[in-house]
Amino acid sequence: MIFPILGSFNSATTLSLILRKSVFPGFMEEFVFRAFMFGLLFRYAKTGFFWAVILPALLFGSIHLYQGHDVISSLAAFGVTFIGAVYFSWMYVEWNFNLWVPVGLHILMNGAWVIFSMVGTEVAAGGLISNITRVISILLAVGLTVWYKRKNETKVFGYPVWKF
Repeated sequence: MIFPILGSFNSATTLSLILRKSVFPGFMEEFVFRAFMFGLLFRYAKTGFFWAVILPALLFGSIHLYQGHDVISSLAAFGVTFIGAVYFSWMYVEWNFNLWVPVGLHILMNGAWVIFSMVGTEVAAGGLISNITRVISILLAVGLTVWYKRKNETKVFGYPVWKF
C-alpha cells in the first residue's frame, strides 16, 4: 500500500521484468531454500526449527551478497535476506508446509519492488521507507498467522525449536 503512495510507478515495468525479478525468483528461491533444503532438515531429518533454518538462511543470504556495492551494503543485503529466510521458513511451517504461502509473500514483496520505484528498492537491503514497509508487512503476516492459529486453537511453535 505504501509503495504506490510514496513511490512512483516504474515506467520500465514489463511482464518479462515482473516474471524475471519477482515471479521466477520468488517461486524458485522458496522451492529450493524452503521446500527442499529447510524441508529436508526440518520435516524429514527431524531437526529443530533453529538448526534446520540456519544452513538455508546462510545460503539464501549469501546469494544476495552481490546486491551490495561495498562490504557494508553487501552485509546489509545478507542480513535482510537471512532474516527473510527465517521469516519465510516460519510461515512455511506455521501454514502446514503450504509452500504457496511463502511463495506468494515472496512474489508480492519482490513485485512491489519491481513495479514501484522508491529510494532503496534497487537492492535487497532497501532504504528506510522500503524497510519500514517491509517490517510492517512482515508484522501483519505474523499477526494474522498468530490470530488464525489462536482462532483454530492451534499452538504457534507447536514443534521442536532447539532439538538437534
